[in-house]
Amino acid sequence: MHRINKTALYNLDMGKFSIDEPRYRLELALRPAEPPTVEEVLEHVSKHGVLHGPVDWAFPAWIIYVEYATQRIAETFPLIEEERKQLLDFRDTMRRLLLEAWRQARAKLASIYNAIANNTYRIEGNRLYAPDRTWMLINKTMHVTYYISAKTYFPDILKLPLEELQLLQIGWRASDEKVENGFAGMKSSRPWQILAWAASRPGKLIIKGLTVNLVKDGISILPNVNSSWPVKDSKEEAIKKALSHPLSLLTMWLGDGVKSARAVQRRYAIVEIASRIPLSNQKTSRHTYIVGRRDLLFDMLNIASKYGYLLETLASDKWMFLKTLVNALQKSRPPPVKIRIGNAIFGLRLLSSKSGCGVYAVFRTRSKEIADSVVAILQELNIRNNMLFDGRYYAIFVATTELRRIAKEELKHFLELRRNKPCARRLLNSL
Repeated sequence: MHRINKTALYNLDMGKFSIDEPRYRLELALRPAEPPTVEEVLEHVSKHGVLHGPVDWAFPAWIIYVEYATQRIAETFPLIEEERKQLLDFRDTMRRLLLEAWRQARAKLASIYNAIANNTYRIEGNRLYAPDRTWMLINKTMHVTYYISAKTYFPDILKLPLEELQLLQIGWRASDEKVENGFAGMKSSRPWQILAWAASRPGKLIIKGLTVNLVKDGISILPNVNSSWPVKDSKEEAIKKALSHPLSLLTMWLGDGVKSARAVQRRYAIVEIASRIPLSNQKTSRHTYIVGRRDLLFDMLNIASKYGYLLETLASDKWMFLKTLVNALQKSRPPPVKIRIGNAIFGLRLLSSKSGCGVYAVFRTRSKEIADSVVAILQELNIRNNMLFDGRYYAIFVATTELRRIAKEELKHFLELRRNKPCARRLLNSL
């Protein structure tokens, strides 16, 4: 069996070229396929986000998804008659353009494949031509662009205040959103992403072309959609703004966020985003950035509100991943909380027994000298404490009453993370 070489099989600058790779990928794209079902399409979208497959599977899958998603939106969100008409017009326009692109893709890709099979192709620059002048790009990605266009409208289904809508827009601008002639646009192989982005940029849309990439399992389809919303922020400015608000970080993560099965399996509480622009001082070996941890994950999920309902309706794979990760974290032990008291770092502990419940801070050391110095400083600060020695460690304890006085916010944060415990809830209510 022919194996796909994941490194470059051709280098046009050096004059080297192998026709095997485009030939093989065209065979995958043009192979026969059974029509997709709604269940099959939704499984692909909710797990992988994309709809990859042969031409005669991927295009009808996109059509099925657009029809399903618009129907679910109409059922889920209260729309006036004009908005319903706009939504149906968007559906019909997308369907019409996808059908036309499907027809063109089948014919053009077959023409290029026949030219390769018959050795009648030619290469000019980074283009491979068939005798009928049909061509495809053969640089880093192999793709064909179809210049179809239409105007349509996407209704304001969210009905959010402008300030909240702009927070959603900032996140998309900081990640996958493009700018064309000064206006915001989106080009994506994830069908849910087109609709989720359009909901944040409601109004007139211009669908300008469609790209078909030849991928390892067939084709991917990328509609090119432009809005009527002007863009003022640069990518760098948008990133700076997005990092300061969890709702903007949500849409930024929906664009460039990283899904990791290990994060769920091992319950890693991290928000990881891919970016060429530095996002934080925590860069991973995969050239991604960690922009937040457990608290941010919960904030992103909780602040989504109506947008979360939309992502649920669209069966967004990234939204499903976020929910799965947060659910796994809820079932895991909450992260430790440490506070500085005097010259030492204390860890907070929750104590629940038949006689009552409380929180205490504890500092442990093997050094009697260090323990005495910590106690001395606590006494200078008028913080009551108790020191015990278990034969190996000196442990210095600060009780709940003192913590209420000197570290109320940290105490509240500690208890919020443990809200599922009755003791923590009682203490929270008493703060």
